[in-house]
Amino acid sequence: MKSIIILFLFALAVSSCLKKKNEEPSANNPLSPTNSGEIITTMKIYIKDSVSGNYIIGSPFIFKDADGDGGNIGTYLPLAVDSLITLNDSTTYLAELFLLDETKNPVDTISNEVVEEGQDHMFFFEQTNPVGNPYSTILSGSGIEITYLDLDANNRGIGQQFKIRTNSNTAGNQHPFTITLRHQPGAKDGTFPPGETDVEVRFKVKVN
Repeated sequence: MKSIIILFLFALAVSSCLKKKNEEPSANNPLSPTNSGEIITTMKIYIKDSVSGNYIIGSPFIFKDADGDGGNIGTYLPLAVDSLITLNDSTTYLAELFLLDETKNPVDTISNEVVEEGQDHMFFFEQTNPVGNPYSTILSGSGIEITYLDLDANNRGIGQQFKIRTNSNTAGNQHPFTITLRHQPGAKDGTFPPGETDVEVRFKVKVN
């Protein structure tokens, strides 16, 4: 009787091990898919004067990379020769970012998904961690202030809509204006490091 019980327990243990092994990822039992990155071919920045509501010269400023990440080098539009955004001093502007996947027909507006999943996404400017409430950041060496105008479900900024404030001390030189979209599922805390980069475009800004 004792031998039968031992054999039964042994068979049960083997069966349990086999079950666990069969539950490992396989062609018929894959792991849950991760959130794969979207194809982003185009970034557009619309900028308008906050008082008059008129869009500034050159708006929208566009970066287009027709084949997405990798492959051929992208270009800046409308001039296709530079990425320079020119602003006036002591002025407040309202800006909005649009991301597109133009490999699809009709064109897929990726920025809509970014806003819908705002708790997992955040735009950063010059890779700088914003501070305050609402979030804001100063472009290094320029004095140009960027203020977030949108919030996710956790009351953290997204950055698809933002305000730009210049002042008389910012006039003269060109300054880097790098815009980075970070994908931070389950890790978004208002800082740049968590997650991975979905898209990054290096514009420049000058204040007259």
